[in-house]
Amino acid sequence: MSPQTVVICAGPALLEQPCTPALRQFVIHTNPASGTGSATFEFDWTAPENDVGPVDFFAAGNAANGNGSNTGDRIYSTTARLTPEAAGPRPTISQNGVVNGASFQPGLAPASWVTIVGTGLASSQELWDDAIIGGQLPESLGGVRVTVNGRPGFIRFLSPTQINFQSPSDVAVGPVTVQVTRDGVASEAVTANLASVQPAFFLWQSRYAVATDHPGGRFRAPAGIFPGITTLPVRPGDILILWATGLGTTDPPMPAGQVVPSDGTFRRVAGQVRVRIGGTEAAVISAVLSPTFVSLYQVAITVPETVSDGDQPVVVEVDGVSSPGEVFLFIQR
Repeated sequence: MSPQTVVICAGPALLEQPCTPALRQFVIHTNPASGTGSATFEFDWTAPENDVGPVDFFAAGNAANGNGSNTGDRIYSTTARLTPEAAGPRPTISQNGVVNGASFQPGLAPASWVTIVGTGLASSQELWDDAIIGGQLPESLGGVRVTVNGRPGFIRFLSPTQINFQSPSDVAVGPVTVQVTRDGVASEAVTANLASVQPAFFLWQSRYAVATDHPGGRFRAPAGIFPGITTLPVRPGDILILWATGLGTTDPPMPAGQVVPSDGTFRRVAGQVRVRIGGTEAAVISAVLSPTFVSLYQVAITVPETVSDGDQPVVVEVDGVSSPGEVFLFIQR
């Protein structure tokens, strides 16, 4: 609003703002323009939250000649009408539709991968690849935004029924509200639980923990799980990298909204990390954020020599909080 304008409220007192919503509001100038030609007075206007139909604006101005009387003065008036555009479809988040992006269990953790399931979330599929600029992640993609307690998330993938995003790192743990806004139309806010950690492995075929060997980076999984790709079983004594999300804060910290830099700094998980395979403790070599990725933790372990062959359950635990069960490594001597 320009310094030459002020808002007053309808009523006998003609009070200055703030006005109550029920009162009509008027904009008047505080200092008249002088000289010949035209004059401009600016003000800000916020449209009603609900559709009230067409909105009419009425303006009047006095072109005075400055002779101290109303002789020779002219009053000009005009009107303008704004007609609301039809709002797009309202996005809807499903019941228990805010889940860990790896385990798909309800809830979320700070600076971790989160999946939203619903309807009308986006008009088409889209990835953030072209929207990452200078390592900064996009808060909006395809006209869609996600907020957690009002703080923006960072969207990686959109589709009409699913959103994958990195949660913000500056929201306090506990119950939080999650909301999707599409083309200016907001969903109903839903409540989810934000925990300090929510460890989960990324999965192959919804069963096997994503695992690679070190060094080499070869996939460790049962033969034939990926047609045309050679995989190796896990052997006792192997050094493995397990890939996870939701392991919590790191030292040094890594705020959400940025790609982890490849600057030689190891951003180690701040909490105590343990891994068990088939109920047997595995030696944890390190647990760090993976450089050049986002919210992707790599947990390096040595597979116990005593672990049995076959599908063996694998669990990662951070500060006493365990990842979900029914996740396996395929062991074969």
